[in-house]
Amino acid sequence: MAVNVVIAIGNRDYAAKLSRYLREAEPEWETAAVTQQAALRRELASFGQVDLLAASPEFLADAGESKGSAAIRSRVALVEYQGQGGGARELSLYQPFPQLAAAIRSILLDNEIGCNREARAGTLTLGVFSASGGVGKSTIALNVVRQAAERGWRTFYLNMETLDPSGTLFGAGEPDRLSRLLYAMQAYPERFGEELGRAIKHQPTLRADYIDAPDHPGERMAMTSEQLEKLIQGIRDIGRYDIVVVDSDSGATDKHKRLQNCCDRVLWVVTDEWTSMVKAEQLHRYWQGEASGTPIGITYVLNKKIGELMNGWKLPGRGPDAVLPYIPQWKAIDQPGKWFLSPAFSGALEAVLDRLGLTEGGPPGASGRSREKEGSHSHGSHGSGGVVRGIG
Repeated sequence: MAVNVVIAIGNRDYAAKLSRYLREAEPEWETAAVTQQAALRRELASFGQVDLLAASPEFLADAGESKGSAAIRSRVALVEYQGQGGGARELSLYQPFPQLAAAIRSILLDNEIGCNREARAGTLTLGVFSASGGVGKSTIALNVVRQAAERGWRTFYLNMETLDPSGTLFGAGEPDRLSRLLYAMQAYPERFGEELGRAIKHQPTLRADYIDAPDHPGERMAMTSEQLEKLIQGIRDIGRYDIVVVDSDSGATDKHKRLQNCCDRVLWVVTDEWTSMVKAEQLHRYWQGEASGTPIGITYVLNKKIGELMNGWKLPGRGPDAVLPYIPQWKAIDQPGKWFLSPAFSGALEAVLDRLGLTEGGPPGASGRSREKEGSHSHGSHGSGGVVRGIG
């Protein structure tokens, strides 16, 4: 079921900018923005139910007096100064749009709005793993996220590397977010969903959501297997994502194995280098010899391929399930956004996504997530052009 969000504020420029941002950041919401009270009454009358009305105080008062309007499950006052909301929950107008969107998302999560419980089982968790570093695992994970989102899959990127080289892609963030989540998970489990909703951000280049990485590697090193599994399950339980891509650290510990075992699919990345092949073969044999066996659902990916295979294939099968080319320009890259600009790599990765079942147009039932309506700022899917049809 779609989530209906109405933004009502008299400032035309602010409403237009906020609505444009939400169109990109939250394409699964059916969001309308109005700037006149008469238009708000018409908008409310067109809904059977509004999940969240975020409005200036005068609009909230008018909505409360309207007759024959939709049922409004949650109301929040958009205010310039604290105390202007007349008793309603308040959100400051003077904050960056990503923070405002995160606060709105948190309110929806508090009320279990948009948490499609039937979608939980359909959320695919994909782990990207390697037995050793330097094989291009994070580059693959980020490109999978970007191309899955372009295909219409609602995507979440979870980086679990101890040392995260992709941090420059996301800009300055809140490095204590993960530690707050882990604390809430242990001390206040009933507030974990609320904290998770506040922690989630959107990355426009990736077209996906994510959580800020901690600055200190010790925080991720201290995370237990149980905490990691609960974090992944918590993201799945939101019900907003079709796929969660986990960028796993390299290694052979129990935590690495348990991470793979809680994923539906795994891309195991190797390169045609002797050390990479031997380490991958050794780890595969070690896990296979344990009682719980090797993680299932593995797709073996040979990355950075140049010419014929030199070191022989040491993993299951006659050869890799997928092959990705070596991109020499990526050896010295100053802007991580350039990771998405190689037609050769993107084209080869298309075959990997097809193999994983990440089809064009998103998963079954992905259509109809947004609407377009005269008389409001309507926010359809990506590629609609962001046309403002008229602001009431």
